[in-house]
Amino acid sequence: MITIKNESDTTEAESYEGVRILLLTGSEMDPNAAGAALKLKRITEGKVAVAILDPSGESLKDADATYYLDDPDFADSDCRATGRIASVLIKRIFPCDYVVCGTSSREGTSSSLAARIAKAHDMVPVFNVSAIDRSDDGSLRIIRNNEEESVTWKAVFSVSEGDWPEAAVESREGRHLNRIDIGLGVYSMGIKGSKVRIVEVGGDV
Repeated sequence: MITIKNESDTTEAESYEGVRILLLTGSEMDPNAAGAALKLKRITEGKVAVAILDPSGESLKDADATYYLDDPDFADSDCRATGRIASVLIKRIFPCDYVVCGTSSREGTSSSLAARIAKAHDMVPVFNVSAIDRSDDGSLRIIRNNEEESVTWKAVFSVSEGDWPEAAVESREGRHLNRIDIGLGVYSMGIKGSKVRIVEVGGDV
């Protein structure tokens, strides 16, 4: 069942001082990324916000806040421009400790986006994560490429298939943000802020 939850008041999530997790997604939710964000929320007892890089789309039922990146000027962003949009959102709207990338741009991957966000915020990029748990010392224990590693703090994840918890999604109201709200100029995002040009030649891209 899909329900609609009114979430016009995001003050709690924006001012919360515990562990903060941001899930980046497009209009369609990636079940692996959603499961990873939910797992992080459970083991850290933190707050999770969902940022949807689209004026509509599904959020998490257990999300504490939902943001819609809603501006015509965001259209046709490549990985470079998408990374800038996400980075400014993190800086100005929802500073966070962990980011889970569940979306990609037309020419990039979620790992490419994770790398750009991590570089912008001095965070650790961690790719192809298939499991996350808590170690006895309080750090995060992850599995990636079938090997176990430890992550202490401030990380950006791209995830792969794994034994993730099933995350319920729902359509819900949230806070709609345009380029003015997050403080970006018109040449910082969308096709104007993108370095890559995708053209059609003879019907093929």
